Amino acid sequence: MSEEDGAVLTRMARMAVRLLRGALAGASPESIGAYYHEQARKRGFGKQTYIASEKLTQEVRQAYSPQVLARLNASLGKGRNWLAVCLGQRRAPIILGRNLLLMDFFGRRIPNGFQQRHALAYERSLESRRDEVRKPRKEDFDEGRRDEVRETLLAFKQDWPDAGRTRLLQELGRTAVWARENDSAWYEETFPSQKRGRLKQSDELKVALRREFDERACGHVFSHQLRLLLAKGQPKKLTKTLLLKGMPRGNQLSWKALEHLPLTSQALDLCVETTAQYKRRYAVWLLDNLPATDDLWKVVRDRTGLPLPAISRLASRPGSRRRA
Repeated sequence: MSEEDGAVLTRMARMAVRLLRGALAGASPESIGAYYHEQARKRGFGKQTYIASEKLTQEVRQAYSPQVLARLNASLGKGRNWLAVCLGQRRAPIILGRNLLLMDFFGRRIPNGFQQRHALAYERSLESRRDEVRKPRKEDFDEGRRDEVRETLLAFKQDWPDAGRTRLLQELGRTAVWARENDSAWYEETFPSQKRGRLKQSDELKVALRREFDERACGHVFSHQLRLLLAKGQPKKLTKTLLLKGMPRGNQLSWKALEHLPLTSQALDLCVETTAQYKRRYAVWLLDNLPATDDLWKVVRDRTGLPLPAISRLASRPGSRRRA
């Protein structure tokens, strides 16, 4: 990784610490999503009352290297555009790394309460403008809306290639209904009704799906590691099970299955902690968080099993809150 990419990730890690300490306490996905939408519009990506997400995606890909995007689980590519989904739904992504990317792109700052309230007012003004100019669909077909809806649905199809219309409606609701009612020919072609007794997947399709799953699982491991390392409270040992938690079918991945997922396997090799590594990290947390008593080092020894000389070195490390 280049020094420039390292500096970008370090900057975002500092922002992540602030988020985990409550910088957005009380904020909703809707208020943050409205903030992103407003910021995109202010920077010239507006298209009527919608956002030209394709142009915005190109600028994001130019601003950040593929390595940085992968580390944040925020890769962008043809048919895989989580950014279009975020702006189309006007909701913040559920993945921390993607939020860090957007906040960094939109001014390198975390929105405060005033900015969030202003963004929600902006969102309501958009809805009012749409209601004022809305005409019967056949008389006022919004091509900008159609293009954005198509991008959102294609991104969903890429992420969930086996999902049918039921899952589509569950996930994208009004967006899918809009396409069904206003862009029916494209909708029927892109999401045909699934008949019972589906044909078996070809070997080529299985390989492609496995490769795509491998990329998503690899990104999940790195982003989940960052969340766990920055989390408050007693640290948890970074195990394969914990790092894959939250990943669809992640609990089904045995070490044998990981032989067919090289990227995920490499990510786990880098992120899974040995017992010795976890003991040192746990000892550092105890030294920084337990009350400063005369027998503090003995308490740390009893809880971690580390010898007192090792605890002394950890207490004397640069940046320690309790220098020996």
